[in-house]
Amino acid sequence: MNFNHFLRGPVLFAATLLMAQGALATYPDITGTWTGTQSGQDDWCADSNLESWTEPLTVIISSQSDGSFQAVFSTSNGHGTTSSGSTTGSFEGPSTIDMDFSQAPSSDGDTEDIWIDATISGDTMTGTYQFDEFSHPGSVLECYGHGTISLTRNGSTVNPVTAPSSAVTSDANALITVVSTATTTIGSRVQSALRGGVGGFSRAGMSYMLSTPSGMSAGDDTTFKNPGIWGSYAYSDFDNDFSRTKYDGDRNMIFFGADFAPRDNMVLGVAVGYEDTSIDTDFNQGDLDADGWTIAPYFGMILNETWSIDANLGYSDIDTDQDRSNGTITSDFDTDRWFISANINGFTSYNKWLFSGRAGLLNAESDDDSFTETGVGGQNVDSNRTTLTQFNIGGEVGYAMGDFEPYVTATYNYDFHATDIKLTAGPQPSNDDDDILLGVGFRYFNSDNLSISAQYDSRRGRSDFDEETFSINARWDF
Repeated sequence: MNFNHFLRGPVLFAATLLMAQGALATYPDITGTWTGTQSGQDDWCADSNLESWTEPLTVIISSQSDGSFQAVFSTSNGHGTTSSGSTTGSFEGPSTIDMDFSQAPSSDGDTEDIWIDATISGDTMTGTYQFDEFSHPGSVLECYGHGTISLTRNGSTVNPVTAPSSAVTSDANALITVVSTATTTIGSRVQSALRGGVGGFSRAGMSYMLSTPSGMSAGDDTTFKNPGIWGSYAYSDFDNDFSRTKYDGDRNMIFFGADFAPRDNMVLGVAVGYEDTSIDTDFNQGDLDADGWTIAPYFGMILNETWSIDANLGYSDIDTDQDRSNGTITSDFDTDRWFISANINGFTSYNKWLFSGRAGLLNAESDDDSFTETGVGGQNVDSNRTTLTQFNIGGEVGYAMGDFEPYVTATYNYDFHATDIKLTAGPQPSNDDDDILLGVGFRYFNSDNLSISAQYDSRRGRSDFDEETFSINARWDF
């Protein structure tokens, strides 16, 4: 077995997915608070002593809709006074924006027109600007100049003691746990259908659909063209042990799915899931309970005797009830969650040893509605968006023992982009961007086209965050 050849396909496919994602995207999410500096130079000014300067700059972007957004800036200008202004900005391309500010009279009575052109790359904004400054009432040009800006988006800024529970539990870690459980469950069901054998799985003593010409890809569609149904249950326990954002919770997730084969080398299906989450939020003496439904169509296709691809797209509608300050302040809100996952998979065998690998991309977005807390000290809370783009690569080693197949898995996950949490002051959370998911499990195959599997997973490597998941699955082909 040539392992270089085995790994080359997933790496190339992952790179293709990254390029495709950029091509398919419209505009990136840029809402939030951006802080940094502007460095300017006077091209001409009535006060000849003002030549150049560097000063703090804050830009708050909100109400993004397709190619436009609202922006508010504030800074200390080169005259030693503060200035601010607002505008409707717009995208000039997939990652470039334009903001034209007309500042109202500042404390020294001046007005200012500012033109900013910036490029967005993840949570970094860099660009150039020009300005005209007029003396009050705006009729005499006093200065004009140019400069550069360099800003970083802080993500959600949270005061844990007074924050609603969701301000912390709606972070990227929480999004990873729930979405990856769903996409892994569905992806595993696709692969079980594609690998052939009783119940759609590979089995000792039988030909492997993805490794020999005698499998389905060669036209053996006796079982595969018939529809199949499956069900799964997963229990996850997770906790954040960073002192200022400490919480622990658990989640129950159930999925049911059905699929069929429109072609000999393809499977199409749809999964419906229900989840129930309960979290104790120690950081604000509160609790959070959430539940909701997910619908996720999925697809899988064999490319040749070794390689296959799969993808799934999901939407979840989640209802959340929460409280803090020992139950004295309560609130509830709705969440819309979207996710898409695409993978390339390799499979081969040696005697009774079974080897598989996978590389893919996961993109997810969770949008919490705005809400108002009730109780003394309650507040109005704006809507919140959490986003995630993650690359993963991993493998599995199994051993065929008649009707029984034990296996171990390992997957490395890296977040290209994830919405971070920034606390108002003091020590900050790590906001780690990678982890390793380790798993062990088994599959059992029944002669009546019924197959059952169980797996235990442990997420390692994210500072201050741990997760363990146990899942059991059953599939039956008619």
